[in-house]
Amino acid sequence: MTFGWTMPQPRISSQSLPCPSLISGPERSQRMSTSAEGSVNSMVKVPLNQNQFDALVSFVFNVGNNAFRDSTLLKVLNAGHFDQVPTQLRRWIRDNGKIVKGLINRREKEISLWNTPISV
Repeated sequence: MTFGWTMPQPRISSQSLPCPSLISGPERSQRMSTSAEGSVNSMVKVPLNQNQFDALVSFVFNVGNNAFRDSTLLKVLNAGHFDQVPTQLRRWIRDNGKIVKGLINRREKEISLWNTPISV
């Protein structure tokens, strides 16, 4: 079940990007963000509102495109189980097997954004 307004997913064009390790600073962050947006656009098959889209872009930017592609979160979301996304996000709080407070904080912010309805 989706709360708030749903919007068609924005589609961005993919472009050939040089290897990220050869790019530094703001340009690298911008290109990685564009890559995360592209992943959400291409992999998510259900309509999202802007807050849901933004929460997923933040998540993908953090965990990477391949991790998102292979995640249970994506499978659950594409099956239409929007209510299970927060639980799936909360699973991604470890670095090398250790729970990281910063990742807990980040996931809770993404969940808060995911759950925030779009106001008209």
